[in-house]
Amino acid sequence: MGLLSRRFLHFALISTSMVCKLLADEECMDQDILCTELVGRMKDLCIDPSTAFYTKIACKKTCGFCKPAIPSKKFDHGTNLIWAQTPFAKLSSVSRLVSIQGDPNNWIVNKKPVVTYISAPQMTWEFRALGFLWTDHLVYWSESTHKKIQSLVLNGTTDSETLFAGTSSEVHGLAVDWLSRNLYFTDALYDWIILITIDPGKHFYKIIVNDQLDSPHGLAVDPIHGYLFWSDWGEKPQIEKSNLIGERRVTLVDRNIVQPRGLTVDYATDTLYWVDSAKGFVESISIEGTEREIFYTDEGSFFYSVAVYGSYLFVTEKKRGALKVFNRQKSLVSFTLGNQPFDIIMYDKSQQPGNSSECFNMGCDQICVQDPATGPVCLCGDGYVLDVATNKTCKASKKFIHPSHVYAIQDAICQYPANLADMSLVNVSLDSQCFLEDKQGYTTLTFDARENMLYYFVNNTKIISRIPLEMGGRAKVVTGGSGEVKGMALDWVAGNLYWTDSTYGVIKVAKKTGPFQKILLSELNNPVAIAVHPGRGEIYWTDHGHLPDVGGKVEKAYMDGTGRKIILGSNIGQPNHMFVDYDKNLLYWADSILYHVKQYDLVTGQVEIFFEQANVKFYGLSLFRDYILWTDTEDLNGIHVARLDKKEKVRGIIHPKNGVASDLVTFDIQNQPDINNSCNEGRNRCDQLCLVSSGNFSVCACGSGFELSFDGMTCKRALSSLDNFLLVNDAYQKMIYQVDLKSAVVGAIKIFPIYEPVALTYDPVDFKVFWSDNKQHIIKQVNIDGQYERTLLFFNNDSNCDGLAADYVNKLLFYTDTGNNVIGVASMLNYDYNIVLISENLDEPRDIVISPNQGLIYWSDWGNKPAIEKANMDGTDRETILSLQANSWPNGLALDVKANKLYWVDANADTISVIDLLNKSSTVLLHEPGAHYFSLDISGDYLFVTDWKKNFLRRMNKLGGPLYQFGDSIFTRLYGIKVFNSTEAFRGISICVASACEHLCLPSANNFFTCRCAKGFRESGPACIRDGETLVVESTPSATATSAAFVTTIPPDQTISTTNQAQSTALPTDFIDMFSTSMSLMTNDFSTDVMEVDTTFEPIDTTEISTVDSTSTSYQDLSTAVAKSIEREQRMSPLFIGVIIGAVILLVAVVVVIVAVVTWRRYKYKPRHNRLIEDNPSDFYTIAFAAPGDEAVKFDDAMGIENPIYDCLNDPTIVINTGGDVLS
Repeated sequence: MGLLSRRFLHFALISTSMVCKLLADEECMDQDILCTELVGRMKDLCIDPSTAFYTKIACKKTCGFCKPAIPSKKFDHGTNLIWAQTPFAKLSSVSRLVSIQGDPNNWIVNKKPVVTYISAPQMTWEFRALGFLWTDHLVYWSESTHKKIQSLVLNGTTDSETLFAGTSSEVHGLAVDWLSRNLYFTDALYDWIILITIDPGKHFYKIIVNDQLDSPHGLAVDPIHGYLFWSDWGEKPQIEKSNLIGERRVTLVDRNIVQPRGLTVDYATDTLYWVDSAKGFVESISIEGTEREIFYTDEGSFFYSVAVYGSYLFVTEKKRGALKVFNRQKSLVSFTLGNQPFDIIMYDKSQQPGNSSECFNMGCDQICVQDPATGPVCLCGDGYVLDVATNKTCKASKKFIHPSHVYAIQDAICQYPANLADMSLVNVSLDSQCFLEDKQGYTTLTFDARENMLYYFVNNTKIISRIPLEMGGRAKVVTGGSGEVKGMALDWVAGNLYWTDSTYGVIKVAKKTGPFQKILLSELNNPVAIAVHPGRGEIYWTDHGHLPDVGGKVEKAYMDGTGRKIILGSNIGQPNHMFVDYDKNLLYWADSILYHVKQYDLVTGQVEIFFEQANVKFYGLSLFRDYILWTDTEDLNGIHVARLDKKEKVRGIIHPKNGVASDLVTFDIQNQPDINNSCNEGRNRCDQLCLVSSGNFSVCACGSGFELSFDGMTCKRALSSLDNFLLVNDAYQKMIYQVDLKSAVVGAIKIFPIYEPVALTYDPVDFKVFWSDNKQHIIKQVNIDGQYERTLLFFNNDSNCDGLAADYVNKLLFYTDTGNNVIGVASMLNYDYNIVLISENLDEPRDIVISPNQGLIYWSDWGNKPAIEKANMDGTDRETILSLQANSWPNGLALDVKANKLYWVDANADTISVIDLLNKSSTVLLHEPGAHYFSLDISGDYLFVTDWKKNFLRRMNKLGGPLYQFGDSIFTRLYGIKVFNSTEAFRGISICVASACEHLCLPSANNFFTCRCAKGFRESGPACIRDGETLVVESTPSATATSAAFVTTIPPDQTISTTNQAQSTALPTDFIDMFSTSMSLMTNDFSTDVMEVDTTFEPIDTTEISTVDSTSTSYQDLSTAVAKSIEREQRMSPLFIGVIIGAVILLVAVVVVIVAVVTWRRYKYKPRHNRLIEDNPSDFYTIAFAAPGDEAVKFDDAMGIENPIYDCLNDPTIVINTGGDVLS
């Protein structure tokens, strides 16, 4: 014989020695298996028990197992005792399903069992758990090599069916609810119990138990009483029961138990039997948890599973390879199998009494569970939700299926199902598994399982966003303006988000939606990962140090930043991402230089190597049940999985030419367990931030611009000033800040809610702060002390108000709208009186500044023809004062009225420039490559500038020179800025004080003004009459007057409430004297009467947008102008008026079409300069997995279900061959 044959013989002789010894005890062996399988299929060789050698004999000296002695029958429907077995030596034979047919009362007595079997098609196969459905003649099994749940009809067919693919190799328990027609199985590596519907054509599954399992093994079901039983022999061995959907869990046994494995229920006596493989016990207990009894003991035996039939118990013994039969504590017979037996079932009608008519009549769409207490209930599989209208039908859920593994690859974010280690990779690609595939530099992740929210950092734009993991989910910016964020962690208990910033060497904390940011720790070298433990009140982080392998360390502190300590500062390479096991109080981190993962015991402080692999660049890290997962950033760029029990890698998915694998999280609510501490969100007393400190005591903290009050809970402004300050808004912190011009102390104006504050201006007369919110498309105001906030104007969804200017002399508020390409104005006495001032030849109007005493406005436009323009406040005498290069992005403006100079910043050229308004000469004051200036303002000799690339304010001399940091680095993304110093404020008496304009009085040059009426009204001299009326009505216009075009998109049948403010129009002649008086005197001078009215807003009428052509008049010529206007009206015939109106409508329609086409083409190819690309949710934030039928992914629904909606199953139909019954 060759070497291979000698090995087979060696294994056979080992088995023979054991068999011969057992024969001396008058026990039987499966001689047929030894004869036909172990010795190379040579059927003429058989063991001679008297000599223990293989000889050419008739093989009749057995207990009837050899075919020549008693011919076998076909493995068919009928009373069968069935067990799964695998040879001790896997190369010697194949795994089999073995059956003893007939009534055990017969073959136990005569010891002549009729044995049949089904052999696996390959030696690698291993049958493990078993179940059956008598009514359908079906037997089910789990197969550990190919990791599937399969079935076979016992009617002579050669076809089997795969019900579920992608289990682990450790599925040891399987049970069938024959009344509800559902199958359950345990998975000892994924630590869950899954329900599968077994109705033909229905391939749905549901994870019903997913927590507080360690190593679930045996499984039994009692649908008559509505119970599910399972054994768990993890760190806390126990036997539990629940209802049929995994709820109402009760522990039946948790004492004097070591390794509980197989379970079975005796439905006649309501008794649960189980085996303990460590103790060698067979025990029983009533299904209600009483009358525990030791049924049989055999120390040293490795009992695996148990089945019941009448008074008989059948137990498989794995170590010796035996089948034992008991009858009420008496061992009747022990069959030696020569193989390792696993699960065993009694396939008989008596084991499944009753019928499934109730669930059948229910007509559930996917899953039915027949609860004896409540009746049948319809359920939906994972990935579906129940239609509440019918409580029977199911529809696809928008939410992604969890648990799942999510990791960033810079080019995208990818997701794999929880069973990544065992799923099929057929049809799996980055396209099928990834979302946000816009190559923006996704690197860092964390999550909120309860809100189904994924947090991610985009390195290209330095922005942290969050997105619901659901179909069509849209992202919202949490914060930005940071350096490189390499680590994030969510404190799900207090609702706080922590992150590291390696650029600035800090750790920051904020509310999970972004506000109240606070620098927690500073002066760090190169912080990377961060993790939190709310139960211990601690944070942990890794630091790469100054150089690779130099200065690396792992540290910890309390969640308020105190008590900082080094966990490990030596014998460390490059510590990367971390994972916390909250149940075991263990911290893990990956080290890409030392090629290992280390474990730190949070209780004892012990550090040890937990897992290692040579030349593996461990970066991202996660643990899930009995698996460890990591990302590798170099040659093995991708995601990898290893089994923890064997410490061996089982899978690696690499994509060397696509992206760089970075952070990794397992999106699982078990990784954010229920924890109570003193900072529970919604229950703590802190005004802003609640942080756990030493001793698990809560400490209240405040965000930037606030300081803690004496009560230790509320936050107050850190600065409150009425003079010599600047205002700046921070879009990501969603705050408006006041900064002292001398000390640079920052105080926040407490306003809620703000979504995206952009433009900003100030009225020092009434102490009002105005800002635009481009997420809500509104303009709002608030007192500078944060009181009396209200919304002034509502715009349509296309609006983007990027510029605001408050003319507190003439009581006008000017704004630019770069979305609708208009410049508008509103009366500060009544904001219902607002109009579109300029609408023609505007492309992207950005900032606007004013000169009230001159009646002038200036604005920047960064459209196709970038320019800086000016006009009178009534829109007349428009003039381009500076045309810029085609690629210019003129952003913020600042006007020095005394010096007749206008300053501006260019966001594309990265310059700060000035133009002399008298001689029109311009000068570049500063060029700073890489900057992104947004706004600027002037005070004294200084220009103050906001820059998206900086987290602090800067200033420079207005004559030129470098920019210097002004104040601390506490901001994120700064937008508008407004400086106020009373010595530089506008002073004078408005020309409009003496006007009779009913709605709007708009000044112009040389002390002229124009009266204008709001939309829905027309001018009749200084008065405004409603459209359609012929007489001038001497009454106050109704509060239902609508705003100008583009002001609202609210349907006409809806009414919203707004507040109109009536104020005195008289201004004091000396503003400086006014400002020196007390605030109370100022309030008396400008009394405010506030009333609430309902204002109905009409749909947008784009035909009313036009350039202002009103005739400007001086006040003394007002009566003459009115008379001429009336005379012109009287001369116009109705026909003439109709022709004019028709021509205008036609012209406007053509213009609208042209504008729409041009706008679409331009917006399609040109991103707005004041929005980074990933900020556009309509283009980049929509998430959608390919649905079944799409060409992007092929689904094999006919072959079975998979976890979750990924295509992971592509196996041919398994065929059973008869001739020993061999699966092929």
